[in-house]
Amino acid sequence: MRGSLACLCGALLLVACNKPTVCTVPEPANLWVQGSARLNPDPDGEPLPTLVRVYQVSNLGELEQATFEEMMRQPEDVLGETLLATEEITVYPGRSSFRGFERDPGANYVVGVAVVRQPSGNQWRTVLSMPGCMTKGGARPMVRLMVDGYTIEGAINRDEDPQGCDQDDSACLSARADAP
Repeated sequence: MRGSLACLCGALLLVACNKPTVCTVPEPANLWVQGSARLNPDPDGEPLPTLVRVYQVSNLGELEQATFEEMMRQPEDVLGETLLATEEITVYPGRSSFRGFERDPGANYVVGVAVVRQPSGNQWRTVLSMPGCMTKGGARPMVRLMVDGYTIEGAINRDEDPQGCDQDDSACLSARADAP
């Protein structure tokens, strides 16, 4: 019995010590938006440039029930006070856009919305949890959004910067993001 109690206490202590660190001052991040060669095709199958909206929100609130049409017409009304920051990026077929990303200190989630011709279900949006703080000397967080067809997916990484660039060299990062 004592052994089980000791194991339980040890496990609880380990879990409590492993919770993510909340950033008091948000670290800079990178935003990498990629468009596939089949991006948002028109009726003839030709890919089209596509607008991607990136929202930083404190909680998911009404977003869970929001329709594509509501988010296109009135995102500020849908998200309300949970909306902390907005960016818009146009991505082109087979290309990428890479830039610095200012994180809002109150944001817990990043929401990517692809303004596509034929939205289906919830595939027109992706929701990502903001990463915890980086460790000293660690890689800058990368918010990565990929649009393929009429679908957007996302990931947060710390180690996928375009190869051979300093994290503060936006010209190099942008050029490398578009490299094949």
